[in-house]
Amino acid sequence: MALGRVAIAAVILAVLTLARGECLAPLACAWPTFAVLGLLNCVIPFSLIFWGQTHIPSGLASIFNATTPIFTVLVAHLATRDEKLNAAKLVGITTGFLGVAGALRHGEGAGTITPCECRWHSPP
Repeated sequence: MALGRVAIAAVILAVLTLARGECLAPLACAWPTFAVLGLLNCVIPFSLIFWGQTHIPSGLASIFNATTPIFTVLVAHLATRDEKLNAAKLVGITTGFLGVAGALRHGEGAGTITPCECRWHSPP
């Protein structure tokens, strides 16, 4: 299903690009870069999320997934020169952390699992 949506979007974008009189040829040499970006940004992370959710409760997986933007900002701060932590990002991280912590504390979105009941192994 997702492949179909992406394929339709690619065809529409190609038609619009050609209708504007732009050439797609300069992008041809960039396909290896696009392939690596696709693997690193989509294929590998979402495959790992899918695999991981088969080994932990879905509520816990959703809480871990909610922390993704928090860790993205922190890693970007450490790994890049132009995405440094600033006041707005710090407020966002704090708000996100408090939201996830609140969900853990009250069991919201965590299904029937509480932090003390987590099993860090595969289900029997």
